[in-house]
Amino acid sequence: MKNIALSLLLVCLFGCSSAEDHTVSLFIGTAGKSATSGISVCKFDTLSGALSEARVVAHIPNCNYLHISNDGNYLFSVAQDSDNRFMIHSYQILENDSLQFISSVNSLGNGPCFVEYIDEKNLLISANYSSGSIAYFKVSDQGVINKGKSISHTGSGPNKGRQKSPHAHSIRYDYNNGFFYAADLGADKVMVYALEGDDLVIRDSIMCNPGDGPRHLDFHPDNSIMVVVNELSMSVTTYALNEKGIFKEELQTLTLVPASFEEPAKAADIHFSQDGKYLYASNRGFDAIGIFKVNADSKLDFLEFQTEGVNWPRNFNVTLNNWLLLANRDDNQLRVFALENNGLLKVSGSVADTDLPICIKVKK
Repeated sequence: MKNIALSLLLVCLFGCSSAEDHTVSLFIGTAGKSATSGISVCKFDTLSGALSEARVVAHIPNCNYLHISNDGNYLFSVAQDSDNRFMIHSYQILENDSLQFISSVNSLGNGPCFVEYIDEKNLLISANYSSGSIAYFKVSDQGVINKGKSISHTGSGPNKGRQKSPHAHSIRYDYNNGFFYAADLGADKVMVYALEGDDLVIRDSIMCNPGDGPRHLDFHPDNSIMVVVNELSMSVTTYALNEKGIFKEELQTLTLVPASFEEPAKAADIHFSQDGKYLYASNRGFDAIGIFKVNADSKLDFLEFQTEGVNWPRNFNVTLNNWLLLANRDDNQLRVFALENNGLLKVSGSVADTDLPICIKVKK
């Protein structure tokens, strides 16, 4: 009897441990200003695709974007404070996924809309849409954001309603070649920076097609191409490396709307699958996820538009095997899609209610 009881106890213990191994925490940034707005968290089961109920862990208005450090200890966000000042915040992520406030700094620009933390450099980078500038900050080992510096962009585009002046929309770091890429929707450029000492220095710029309005970008897992999603032209453009190790050689541009679609739309976000075989890009207005196959020669083939379960899609996450997690802003929901073997998406029944979700980050 003692042996049987011991065996049952071990089964229970290992079973509980196994259940925890495939459950991760999702942190959600929301655009609302109500009492339920701010940063929320929920659990996601990577085996079943089930989502738990979301709970608010930081009450801050208009939390546009988040980033979590690779060690899972710190979360950074861009947002407005109660006095409508544009700020960047840092938090420690506690064991129960609560957030402990650490520090805040001025975003050094208006309308911050993107933030990314480079762990190996203790460097925080952000994009300010309204002022058309980027900013960068050193971060201490305890997660304290120190005084930063900003760089203003110049330029404009042919779309007079959206491109009278620069509008920096995102900035990403290429870990393989050491360059920083800042997509500027207003200037129709992707600015390329390098870090010299403690300063970001301009190294090059990529001129996009007139009126493209580059918004977000991603790098292929094998570093063969960079992809840019163009908000205004509702398209995806791919770039190969040049002799300087900069993604500047334009390869291909594909549309994110069907030929018959004539209403206004705005492309939003773009990500490769974890294995690099497929590419996904979100579009608002024509509410869809565009799905592309990545060929061995780095060329893209369009597969289909996923429209079911998509409503004003913003940021999404495909860093987990077999799942795409989508922030449907106008549904006030996170929605789960299963990634099928052919790269297509299948709507899951799992949703989590949040207030105007626009950003999803996975705690590793």
